[in-house]
Amino acid sequence: YRLVNDSARFLSEEIDNAAALLMVVDVKSGITSLDMEITKNLKKTKRALILLVNKADNEDLSSEGIAEFSRFGIDEMIPVSAVHGRGIADLLDVVTDILPIDTKKTEKQETAYRVSIIGKPNVGKSSLLNALIKKNRSIVADEAGTTREPIHEKMALHKTTIDIIDTAGVRRKRSVEDPLEEIMVKSSLFTIRNSDIVVLVIDASAQNLSDQEIKLMFYTNEQRKALILVFNKIDLIKEEDRAQIEHNLSKYEHLTKRLPIIWTSCLTGKQISRVRETIHKVQLRCQQELNKDELEDLVVSEWNSKPMFHKTIRLKIHGVRPVEAKVPSIILYVNYPEWFGSTQLSFLEKVIRKRYDLRGCPIRFILRKAKMFPTS
Repeated sequence: YRLVNDSARFLSEEIDNAAALLMVVDVKSGITSLDMEITKNLKKTKRALILLVNKADNEDLSSEGIAEFSRFGIDEMIPVSAVHGRGIADLLDVVTDILPIDTKKTEKQETAYRVSIIGKPNVGKSSLLNALIKKNRSIVADEAGTTREPIHEKMALHKTTIDIIDTAGVRRKRSVEDPLEEIMVKSSLFTIRNSDIVVLVIDASAQNLSDQEIKLMFYTNEQRKALILVFNKIDLIKEEDRAQIEHNLSKYEHLTKRLPIIWTSCLTGKQISRVRETIHKVQLRCQQELNKDELEDLVVSEWNSKPMFHKTIRLKIHGVRPVEAKVPSIILYVNYPEWFGSTQLSFLEKVIRKRYDLRGCPIRFILRKAKMFPTS
């Protein structure tokens, strides 16, 4: 409650959107002054209010708990034990009776694509989500771990609706001791795998990329997801600090040079609109249609101009076909697919990126034996 109280607008919006409120108290701790304060404020909302007396593991505790907490003046009180599942069925019955019945059929709002916001704890992921959707959806606090699970929101962007997701902070594995945090990290990685575009938020005031942020960049690339780098908190750094960060980035330019990089301050709102525009542009780049004949002429001619060999055998590309997918995907019909490794594919990727604007987009190559090359 203290964290939510620090974000009063967040609390107000959540209550306004609620049909019922569940107030949870601890039967073993008894009534506290904070319980009284919260209850007083919730009763003013005029929303249906249910008091859950938790940790009531037996009948004696249930009776004592109901008697003491009746001072709150809440008509609906239910003793529960979250650990043992006691009283949950009663709670569901009460909630079902309270919730309004919507007789209108609601259509599921389709989203054009999914964008996930990832990064270490306390880099400003939740602040960025709030700034992008222009409301306080995620709790922002100095304490790490306030985002425990992915928070989904819809955002209108250029006449389309996208699903944007705030994730829990990801730390180095050896720094994770809490089993809950381990689950949170796995959830964040799962969100990356199920996204179309990933926005990696980095704390510019740290003045360097951490090992974990580098790993997140490479993990996103391995998963063939579009990637945008956002350096937040630039209001806390000087111009020379930014120059140092850019110098440090040059170590990884084989990846970063093909990524959009945005310098923002969620606190002041600087460059937030550019984040929105970049998300839109990256999606358009990923969706662009590559002309088959033009692409094939480009790849085959460039490949033949700089022959590559495996031992003494020349590697040949006989045909190229773009395929429809969420990211640029290209079938290569070659003589020996097993001999086309990272060196060969990196060369082809550079050739394609030089001709087409694919900044922020991954390129997926699919290798096929030349005998499968279609003649028509």
